[in-house]
Amino acid sequence: MISLEPWLGQSSVSIAIRYQSLSTTNNARSWQVHEFTVWTGGVSSVIDNPNPWAEQITIDGWLWADLSADGSDSVGMWLHTEFWPFVYSDEHGWLYMYAAGYPELFWYDFQGGIGWVYSGVGLYPWLYIYVDSNWAFYTIGSGVSGEGRLFFAPGVQ
Repeated sequence: MISLEPWLGQSSVSIAIRYQSLSTTNNARSWQVHEFTVWTGGVSSVIDNPNPWAEQITIDGWLWADLSADGSDSVGMWLHTEFWPFVYSDEHGWLYMYAAGYPELFWYDFQGGIGWVYSGVGLYPWLYIYVDSNWAFYTIGSGVSGEGRLFFAPGVQ
């Protein structure tokens, strides 16, 4: 998500998007956005959102996003990243992923109705749910078909 609020009131705002073509299938192309640049009054600001898993080997478009603190592959989620930054997670459904600060991750959860979430390597399955201003523990395996179970941690801020 990109907010142009810092540039409100400017007489002109220009936006450049740096992207890469990923594949062409049946005359349809998929693209990966790497960077947004905003110019106003001769000053530019770069908003970068690279896919941290872009070089990882996929299996039919799916990859394992290891989120374990020790790199043991013990905690994570399967992601389909063809339409980055929109990804499909086997646990959370459709997400808008913001990973510019990787290993910290922010995502917007479309299907869970919880909105913006903060987590990352070494934190997941702990999620900070912005709408509730609280941390929750996500039960891995309770994903898309299981309605996703969150256990909120009262008093943890």
